Amino acid sequence: MVILSGYNDAVVEAYVKNNTNLGADSRHFVGHCKMAPLCEGGVVDGCLRVHGTENCFVVDNSVCPVIPDINTTASAQMIGFRGSDIIERVLRKRRN
Repeated sequence: MVILSGYNDAVVEAYVKNNTNLGADSRHFVGHCKMAPLCEGGVVDGCLRVHGTENCFVVDNSVCPVIPDINTTASAQMIGFRGSDIIERVLRKRRN
């Protein structure tokens, strides 16, 4: 948890208003669970597994550390296909 001190409500509200946009526009939200080493602020490893967990995977565009230079639908599909292969491999390994 991050506790902000020294900021009044108006400052926080202005920051949120100016730095978030939940409406439909040209922004594509990626990187909230970026794939990177934990020491670099990453949330998932190269196998899409959440750092420090055994059974928790993130399989969507939130693992992209930057906005892809293509339509984000294509990257979401690619991550989904690859993620399903990874999870299937993990499940098969457990059965054996």
